[in-house]
Amino acid sequence: MAVNYGGREELVRAARLAGYADVLMRELAGHLGVTAVCPSMVATRMWAAGLRRPEQYGGPLPVSEAAWSIMRRAATPELTASLALDGVERGSFLVLTDRVSVPPAARRAELLNAACGDLPAPRADGARA
Repeated sequence: MAVNYGGREELVRAARLAGYADVLMRELAGHLGVTAVCPSMVATRMWAAGLRRPEQYGGPLPVSEAAWSIMRRAATPELTASLALDGVERGSFLVLTDRVSVPPAARRAELLNAACGDLPAPRADGARA
């Protein structure tokens, strides 16, 4: 998933995927573990694909200094994979690979809590009180 720190579309997509992972976790409980991995920036060359743009499409595009600066701070693919595998081995439901993911996730949790309003809490058997 591509992350745009100011973009709403990516947060909506992430929330949908997290919801899907949550449903899988509940449905497969006792049979299969589910881990949702939420990588932040990963230092791959995909972000610089414009450098390899063919001449027939206008030739290579320069990469901005801002993009270079951001990607220098990104996690390596190896670190991201290691964190993901560690989370799977621990049985974690959610794996974040960078603290930059925490504030958007916290904001989303606040919105979900606020949306619940005065809904009755579920009973132990899962039914509403």
